Amino acid sequence: MRIDVLYEAAEDLRFLLSRGYNKESVLKIVGDRYQLDKLERHIIYRGVYPHNIAEQVVKKTVTLSDLSGKELAIDGFNQLITVEAILKGEIIILCDDGFIRDVAAVFEKFKATETTFKALNLIFKTLSANPPKKTYFYLDSPISKSGKLAALINSYFEQYNVKGEASAIKNVDKELISKDVVASSDHIIISNAQRVIDLAKIFLNLYTGQIISFK
Repeated sequence: MRIDVLYEAAEDLRFLLSRGYNKESVLKIVGDRYQLDKLERHIIYRGVYPHNIAEQVVKKTVTLSDLSGKELAIDGFNQLITVEAILKGEIIILCDDGFIRDVAAVFEKFKATETTFKALNLIFKTLSANPPKKTYFYLDSPISKSGKLAALINSYFEQYNVKGEASAIKNVDKELISKDVVASSDHIIISNAQRVIDLAKIFLNLYTGQIISFK
């Protein structure tokens, strides 16, 4: 991967975004100028934000110690896919807003594997050591077998003695932002949430792959 070119393109994209240009429009202009391939365009799209937007996210980001007494809502597939990417050593982006994001495009094709179980164990060990008031683990119901996965996750709540519940629902975004703290890397959700946490980032100490940092 052409990292130097990627950083140059990111700098141009960041400048244009700070001037108020539409992200999709200027991504094409910048991508064409630097002859970026599909993956490279996806990386800078996911990782680059204007300074004012990045600062807004930083100000509302909390840590594990802040979860005590709070209701935590987890963007299920979003967080599972990112933690799995960490465990598999796939490319991870450290974005301008301080959040990490993966480059996988598997959301609608998600299937639970052994890596999913490892990811769930990591998440629940962390929650049991830093217990929120209650944790809600939301999965998008249109995704195949989301109901079965929710039932499995409920067994983790019991196993780790974490107060909460998992459910497969249609309007995940609405439910997420109604809680005190949201664990998600989806920028639209982050923008509308009161407080956010980068739950997946906690597991970067296990990572052996390539991190592309825009931070």
